[in-house]
This record gives sequence, C-alpha cells and structure tokens, in this order.
Amino acid sequence: MGSTAVPGLAAKPIIDIMLGLPAHNDIAPYIPALKSAGFHLQPQMAAAMPDRHDFAKPAAHPREVHLHAVALDSAFWRDKLAFRDALRADEPLAGQYADLKRQLAYDHSGDRAAYTDAKSGFIASVLAMAAGKPHGKPAAR
Repeated sequence: MGSTAVPGLAAKPIIDIMLGLPAHNDIAPYIPALKSAGFHLQPQMAAAMPDRHDFAKPAAHPREVHLHAVALDSAFWRDKLAFRDALRADEPLAGQYADLKRQLAYDHSGDRAAYTDAKSGFIASVLAMAAGKPHGKPAAR
C-alpha cells in the first residue's frame, strides 16, 4: 500500500502491507499466524494510531516489512488505497510526491515523525482531488 506499491516511485526499502480485518477489534485470531510468519506486534504504535494494529518484520531494525491491520472499508483503508491509486494513475503527480519525499528526507533526516507529518498536506490534497474536491476545497453544490 505504500510507495513500493507505486511502480518507479522513490521508496525506503520497506514494504508496507495492509491486512483487512472484519472489524478493528478482530485482530486476536490472526496474531498466531502473523507471529509464525515472523511478524512482531508493535503495541507502542497503538497510542499514536489507534485505528490500526502495527506489525514489523523482523523485530529489530532494519525492518523489511510493516504490516498494518485495519478494518476493511475504514477511512484508513479507503484513504491508503485511494492515495496509492491516484499516484499509480498520474505519473507527474507521483513525480511530485517523489520530489517532496526526497526534500523532506533531507530536511528531516533522523526525524521520521517530522518527515511523515510534513507529507500530510500533500497527501490530503491528493485525497481531496481523488474525492472530486480540487485543492482540498469542498466540492461546489
């Protein structure tokens, strides 16, 4: 679901996977299979992002895979897929995002939270455009 899911987009060497759950609280039955596949629950992420359950593989850095377990058709689910699909469909837009990511990686090297926060405006504008609301403004009626 992340940058590695967009052909040609600059990305960290970490694959982001989204697992759809029937409901957010339905994670327990999946934990044994995820653990046996080498995924480690990251409970410290729950306070900052309560709409998902985060897993990593391997347990220690450098990580290769982040798995985000979320409710199917939740806002998180829809937004992540809409953003990915918008970048896949619009090569110049993907290029703008790649340029932004490179600049922010330089500006915020060593501060992943600041890097992520700094991308949020661009992501919100893409989601607004995908929803038919140009430049983040409500659609005219």
